[in-house]
Amino acid sequence: MEKQRFIDKVAIVTGGANGLGRGMTEQLVKEGAQVVVFDIEDDTMEEVYDGNERVYCMHCDVRDYEQVQECVAKTIEVFDHVDVLMNNAGITHRQNFLECSQEGWLDVMGRCSPSSKSQIP
Repeated sequence: MEKQRFIDKVAIVTGGANGLGRGMTEQLVKEGAQVVVFDIEDDTMEEVYDGNERVYCMHCDVRDYEQVQECVAKTIEVFDHVDVLMNNAGITHRQNFLECSQEGWLDVMGRCSPSSKSQIP
């Protein structure tokens, strides 16, 4: 039996539709959390989480500061608070690190910053 460390806790997982984010979401749910998934893969979120009352999915592109603000506000409107933020959304450019352009670097690194900033009081 899983420890119930997250009973009555609300967690946001960015990039929670698949990969590590999906694993984080599943584990948080097992441990009692209500999880809000921010992702741009709407079909995947629906396929994976349809019918799971502990997971609330929102289309959210974390590169878009305004969209993140709206989704965080909606999360607080629905659940009244946020206890946990898992900044997982991200991408990679399949190239040598030293050959990465500034645009590519900013694209990769800019994925999670708006999510974090929106949670700081």
